[in-house]
Amino acid sequence: MSKRKYPFEMRLAVVMHYSTTDEGYRLTSARFNIPRTQVKMWVAAYDAYGEEGLRPKYKGVSVDPEIRVAAIKDVLEGKMSYNQVAIKYKIAGPGVIAKWLKVSIKMDMTASDLFALGKEGHFI
Repeated sequence: MSKRKYPFEMRLAVVMHYSTTDEGYRLTSARFNIPRTQVKMWVAAYDAYGEEGLRPKYKGVSVDPEIRVAAIKDVLEGKMSYNQVAIKYKIAGPGVIAKWLKVSIKMDMTASDLFALGKEGHFI
């Protein structure tokens, strides 16, 4: 199953519809045939960053190692969910954070190990 891509204009239309009607996440997601969690992510991103928060993130963009470490720490310390961390640090999505966490656990890395790998450009 391939990941669906949504253009900026559609993301904005969904968020504007949600914001200007009494329809909740469930009805808005049904109207646009989009997963409810996706609508929630877009609304949260819009609330945090405005229209810029809805612009698609592109693959191949390297995330600063300090941000990677901070994001993983926030999740591990139970401060935030994957979705909240993705929005806070402007990361493409919660799956990216899950991947970083999985690699760090698999390799039994500390935060300083992750930071060092990121600085060298070898971490994910």
